[in-house]
Amino acid sequence: MDTTTDNRYGAPSRKMTAALLLLMAGTLAAACGEISVPEALATQEAALEPPTHCTPPDCPGGPTNGKGIYISQEAAYCIPDPWGKVLFCPETFTNIPREGVALRGRTFRENEFFPEPADHAQYRVGVRWRKMRVELLRIDARSEGLIVSIRDGATEQVLDGLDVEALVFEFPKEAPRFRMRFRGNGADRGIALYAAEYNVDDKDTWTPSCADGVGTAAFLPQRSVDGVSARVMVNAEQVTLGCRTGAIATCMVWGYRPWEANPHEQPLADSLYGSCLQAKRAAYFVQSGDFHSYTVKGTPIALQDKAGIMSELMPGVEAVWSPDGAICLSPAFRRVPGPGSSGLPALPAVNPLPECSEQLHAAAPRGGLPALLAEPAFLATGRPL
Repeated sequence: MDTTTDNRYGAPSRKMTAALLLLMAGTLAAACGEISVPEALATQEAALEPPTHCTPPDCPGGPTNGKGIYISQEAAYCIPDPWGKVLFCPETFTNIPREGVALRGRTFRENEFFPEPADHAQYRVGVRWRKMRVELLRIDARSEGLIVSIRDGATEQVLDGLDVEALVFEFPKEAPRFRMRFRGNGADRGIALYAAEYNVDDKDTWTPSCADGVGTAAFLPQRSVDGVSARVMVNAEQVTLGCRTGAIATCMVWGYRPWEANPHEQPLADSLYGSCLQAKRAAYFVQSGDFHSYTVKGTPIALQDKAGIMSELMPGVEAVWSPDGAICLSPAFRRVPGPGSSGLPALPAVNPLPECSEQLHAAAPRGGLPALLAEPAFLATGRPL
């Protein structure tokens, strides 16, 4: 199966309701699923969802990661301040006309847990290039990697490739004070990867900001992603940073790249990317306000979609997906963890979704799902045949 083709689309309250809280009490939330192709990433980690409010020793020592959206492990893409009291989790660069660039991310304080509080911080970004301070004009991205525009005195330059590695991004003295850099680390099926690193309080030690055992990240162009619901917002002035094990980067690698679509293909391309974010992490019930992931590390999945980007055969349909979660769910065809993996989290006692139709199940083993998928749900998943 070729997932690197350029013509990918040419083929056909953040708070849960009281009822859902009761249904989900004690449930463990997993962070990621894996696609059943030989070259797929096979080292993803599960993230456990602690209760919303608790204190050690009843809770782990940090917030969860946003349900596997930005990274697969809990609290593993966050930067601590020098005292370890505040975590800043970098997410989205925003170009501000005539002002420069800002970095927005989630913030947590000691003993506070996802999804509460809902705090965000936004810091103006300064930059040094080859150890000299220059003016940062804007940050953009494409599949091939970052594009950074700077002004050095009266000279404007556009940097990409190896030149980006000579940049150090600086943030103000407000806590946490930190710097970041991005060093090229090859590509995965056409998506540029970077070793994303930070240091705090001008120390010389650089630490991976993706502390998931993989350590690389990718950049999503022209979009931001909600860290709770995984809903995607299109904005030409934004670039989002996601660790390789999270859904943001993984769906790009799988071939869902809406920024590459032509205008005619754009609605389908955006829908498929948003649907992939939910499908990868098995977030079936987002439309009901339940943002949990219902998969674990080592769980292979098969996908078929309207554009023919993925065409894995499956014995039946687990779920059909929209950007707001599943629109039907058939537990009998639910994905199955691989050998050595833990069991899947239990589904709610009351399933708010209808069963997927027999017509869909019949089409799944012969690759016939694309002809049956219609707006707003253009993607289907199941276990591999």
